[in-house]
Amino acid sequence: MAGSFERKVRKNMEKVNKQRKKQGGQPIGSSTGNAGDTYYGRNLTVPIMLVGLSVLYLVLTMFWTQVGMRGMDWLVFGLYMLLAVVFFLRRPYLRVGKNTLYTLKGGRERSMPADQIKSIQVQSGYVIVEKQGKGGNWIFNKTLGRYDIETIAERLEKFAAANQLPFQAEGSNK
Repeated sequence: MAGSFERKVRKNMEKVNKQRKKQGGQPIGSSTGNAGDTYYGRNLTVPIMLVGLSVLYLVLTMFWTQVGMRGMDWLVFGLYMLLAVVFFLRRPYLRVGKNTLYTLKGGRERSMPADQIKSIQVQSGYVIVEKQGKGGNWIFNKTLGRYDIETIAERLEKFAAANQLPFQAEGSNK
């Protein structure tokens, strides 16, 4: 009985959401758990490395082989270039929610609730979120990640105060 009721609720909710979408309204039951301030960076190291590898592959295949470039070689070269474009366009980010931090790591979104955070440190050009227990710290830097460290530091200071977390600012920021 409970399973059939849940299916009916889901079916009716889908129907109402379709009507609301046509009218331009917000859908019912949409998750706003990830809502928060988002700070984007830019990944340059991986695309530059992939472009370099593809050019190296092109040069080695064209000039160091007897046959030259064939169809499969051009495909491999093109796919490396396409992968570099994908990595360039997929920007890393830090999203600060009410009591959780979110970031893109390893190709998927990772979250760190406030109760798992040991401390937040801001250094010149770096923001380090130390994690309690297993797992590595989250490091956001200005040089490689192209993050705006000053605005992230201000927001994380508010986040730390709201969640009673230790916040340390060093260097040129504070």
